[in-house]
Amino acid sequence: MPIAPGGFVDFVDVGARVEVDLLDEDVQITWRVHHALREVGSQDYARLKRGSAAMRFSSEVDEAMLDAMQRVLTAAGYVVTRRSQGYGTFHLSVTERPTGPSWRDWHDQQFRRRSAIQHRLLTMHQKPGDR
Repeated sequence: MPIAPGGFVDFVDVGARVEVDLLDEDVQITWRVHHALREVGSQDYARLKRGSAAMRFSSEVDEAMLDAMQRVLTAAGYVVTRRSQGYGTFHLSVTERPTGPSWRDWHDQQFRRRSAIQHRLLTMHQKPGDR
């Protein structure tokens, strides 16, 4: 999933956009469809073609991506809510992170343990002058 830092022009602002809101103490995540689809959708909206194929597709992609990101973050233990930005657009608000150990902590611990064993095995078979 492409990550686009805030502040880029609309032409390259595609994918997940992550912003930290220091006042609300949360992280806000939005999904931006490709600029070409966004442009066609904007033109259709300006022409009052509310049910156009571009607008429907853009809306479906937004919904699918927000659902997917929310499911992944929730599975990782984050507290995530969907909030409206008005005009039918939404963003995800991440307000809490997991407090206990995660799968990554277990993985890192196993990696360190295996590295220590490998180091002991390698140094055990070296000659005293090679150490």
